[in-house]
Amino acid sequence: MERLTKMPGHTRLYRRGAVYYHRAAVPQDIIATYGKREETFSLKTRDYSEALCRVKIEAVRVDRLFDEHRLRLAREREEKLHELTPEQIATIKALYLHHLLDEDEEVRIDGFEEVEDHEGQSVLVSPQQFDPRQTFEEYKMLVEDMDEITRFNMARGKADPFYRSEAEEVLSWEGIDLRLDPSSPSWPRLTRALQEASVEAREAIRRRNKGDVVPTPDAPQAAPQSVHEAPLLSAAIKLCRRTSWTRYRVTLSEGWQDAMATVATGLTCLRRTSSASNTLTCENVDELRQSLLNKAFSGELT
Repeated sequence: MERLTKMPGHTRLYRRGAVYYHRAAVPQDIIATYGKREETFSLKTRDYSEALCRVKIEAVRVDRLFDEHRLRLAREREEKLHELTPEQIATIKALYLHHLLDEDEEVRIDGFEEVEDHEGQSVLVSPQQFDPRQTFEEYKMLVEDMDEITRFNMARGKADPFYRSEAEEVLSWEGIDLRLDPSSPSWPRLTRALQEASVEAREAIRRRNKGDVVPTPDAPQAAPQSVHEAPLLSAAIKLCRRTSWTRYRVTLSEGWQDAMATVATGLTCLRRTSSASNTLTCENVDELRQSLLNKAFSGELT
């Protein structure tokens, strides 16, 4: 293979043949744990001006990866908390409730797809969006499905893995940033607090679905201004295609399968198919939805 050649204009700009590359050595302070010695990849262009623009963008992104790795190492070295105080758990619950309802407001501000039946065919009547949206009916159904599963587990005292993963994510948010010992007795109380917040949020969302005015509660003082990029449940919902429950043939992508698994159980546990997409009839979709719910209740998707 032809060697990379250093190019002028940027310290990380290289070329192999006619194609330009980003190349950066992993800093010495993290190289032992980073997993590789370089961040080298194609910029997918043969144009010098375009490559110069892209390498600047990628350099910022890669530097952020290095910084995030340093942050993870620093967190791993921190002393772990053995137990959370009741006040800390209450603050985290209030923050999570704020997050869910604020997110619901964003969904409504973005709007829903509107579909009408025309001679037996479902026709999109709302303006076409770059990112597909759900219909209002689909959104209501997802809310009810998630609420049903959460209440089922709460009634039985089950701290399902989804809320454990949500708790781990919320603890890492800026403004909270707590490292809890994996064996801490606070985990069951914390995961149950998030379940309670979810039930309270769904009650409020149900009222909003009827047209009631339900303000989003203010975030507690310890609330973060921004959160990590790892997706919570809302991110999975936004991946769902507007065609998920409507009465016409739909294309089920891999991303949609993962999203529905997350929505139904809080876990991305569906086995992806070998093909990029599958065409399903509405009967198949309903069967998939019911299957997901059944598996969630039976504990098969844990």
